[in-house]
Amino acid sequence: MAAVDAPLPPVEPDLEEAEVTVEGAAWKVRVVGRAGGARPSDTPLILLGFWPEQATEGDRVREALVVGRSLAEMTAGALQSAFSSSTPPPTPRDPASDADGRGRRRHGGRGRGRGRGS
Repeated sequence: MAAVDAPLPPVEPDLEEAEVTVEGAAWKVRVVGRAGGARPSDTPLILLGFWPEQATEGDRVREALVVGRSLAEMTAGALQSAFSSSTPPPTPRDPASDADGRGRRRHGGRGRGRGRGS
């Protein structure tokens, strides 16, 4: 059996939540998404969400995409590093109200810059 065809090792049950302290402030950390890792040749990625310690509900304040299979395998240093590279999550965009006018438009097969006068 080739290495890329070998079955993946079983993943231990993951933590629901971890905590990390950054510059004296405590943050809750949760996995909010996963990608890759289905085959040994795939790089496993997890999307970490960060909430202030006192938050009980609501959307995450920051997020970071990191290489890894589970929250349980991440060290305190890795969580601090992930927080340092984290950014605010993107705001959901309403496709019906494309305010900047740069949304995709269909023009019967004609694109910008083609044809006469361009």
